[in-house]
Amino acid sequence: MMRNVMRLALAGVLLASMGFVGIGSAQAAGGCTKGYACLWADRSYTGTTWGNSNNSGTFNAASTGMNDVASSAWANGGTCRYTTWYINGGQTGNWFYLQSQSIFGAGYSDPNLSNGAGYGQYNTQNFEDKLSSYKYSGC
Repeated sequence: MMRNVMRLALAGVLLASMGFVGIGSAQAAGGCTKGYACLWADRSYTGTTWGNSNNSGTFNAASTGMNDVASSAWANGGTCRYTTWYINGGQTGNWFYLQSQSIFGAGYSDPNLSNGAGYGQYNTQNFEDKLSSYKYSGC
């Protein structure tokens, strides 16, 4: 029993040190924590959740489980105005952006990425199960 507790504690420390934070189901129903970019594996903000407060990053399927699986997204950068999501790693490829909920109060979430997403040059494309990286801007 004690060994399992220690393993869980170590796993939590490792995930926190990498900047990856899971968001509980109660929070998922209420949105995305201020300062975070969030994804859900299923439409309408359901299923597996992922949130990160780093300024940019590439989803690593081994550590986040969210590479090419997201169906809904939410942006709530605390001091950054926009979160841009990309279909390729390294912030490349087609993209869309969402405005920060805490700064704009609108245009910050998309419950169904299959019918277009957010704003930008490619916003009418299907982004469901295609996101691989993101970055904050306007900080």
